[in-house]
Amino acid sequence: MNVRLSPASLRGTVHSIASKSDVHRLLFCAAQADGPVTIEMNDRSPLSDDILTTARVLRGLGADVREEPGRYTVTPSNTVPNAPTFDCRESGSTLRFLLPVAAARCDEPSFTGSGRLPERPVGELLDVLKANGISVSADKLPFSFTGRLQSGTFELPGNVSSQYITGLLLALPALDGDSEIRLTSPLQSASYVNITLHALSRFGIRTSALPRGFLVPGGQTFQSPGTLVADGDWSNAGYFLAAGALGKDPVSVAGLSPDSPQGDRVLTGILKDRMGAPVSKAKEEDGTYSAIHYKDDIPEEVKQQRLSELMALQQEISAEIESAKIGQTMKVVIDRKEGEYYIGRSEFCSPEVDPEVLVNANEKRLRIGSFHQVRITDATEFDLYAEVI
Repeated sequence: MNVRLSPASLRGTVHSIASKSDVHRLLFCAAQADGPVTIEMNDRSPLSDDILTTARVLRGLGADVREEPGRYTVTPSNTVPNAPTFDCRESGSTLRFLLPVAAARCDEPSFTGSGRLPERPVGELLDVLKANGISVSADKLPFSFTGRLQSGTFELPGNVSSQYITGLLLALPALDGDSEIRLTSPLQSASYVNITLHALSRFGIRTSALPRGFLVPGGQTFQSPGTLVADGDWSNAGYFLAAGALGKDPVSVAGLSPDSPQGDRVLTGILKDRMGAPVSKAKEEDGTYSAIHYKDDIPEEVKQQRLSELMALQQEISAEIESAKIGQTMKVVIDRKEGEYYIGRSEFCSPEVDPEVLVNANEKRLRIGSFHQVRITDATEFDLYAEVI
């Protein structure tokens, strides 16, 4: 079959897909709630494997998780099966969120996975669980727990994985006593922790920020909000807003929250400040945002080049993180510095928009815009961590 495409200016409105990060966290909260919860996703796009895996392991916690087009309905259970086995398949985020929750709620849970998951690091998370009442049968999958998680101080690095912190935040409110998450290094990927805190607040869970961590009061109940709507995905919306920036007619994306803690929300500022394309909120009631074309004083070839670079960059970094292996080396350019060094691929890379690559500078002074060879030391669902060679 031959398909012929003719040049045209895109225009119209699309609805944002649900944020996987938000749905993931809402499911864990819903499975621990005091009543049924319906999570509306406002779209019928296929769900990611990570979300499907999480739904499956939450059923292992005793919750009735029902998937329907555009929504999940979760009915929690007060009874958790004895000695459950959780298959996290290839989902690192599912495993890292689940470990503290299962440690707090299950007797003798076992964990397994497939693909590269058994090689993914969880050592720092297992260490803090061991320090608070849990015995672990092995250092990597498959392994099992004995004992129950106890409240107390959970000390771990803030620059290893935000998913460790999310897992603890999801588990600690249900413990009998108060707990403190104490970070021994600056928190990276803070926007993903903010997504977790936002999800918890929607279930009535209270936390307090500390200079280096979080205080989580114990004895709390996840209060069912009944029905709630997952945030629209700002990262996915960026492609459509960029298309509106390229054309002569506005392109609108509905279902986006202006108060979303997603770091990718900063894309609106990038389109405006770096590419001359203002993004405006068109409709208050459904969170519709519209992007319009560039300022007339920017040459057409510059518009095309900037947009192509921006979109190619997002795809390149996402693909590289997806296939990254521990020990792999690559050449990167320093993008900006905020306490630690972030690195990207071009001037358009921002740690608030694209998946992050965080460099441990080892006391070296790195100049913004300079190129360096680095070695990957860890790879999470969203981030790469590297050290300068």
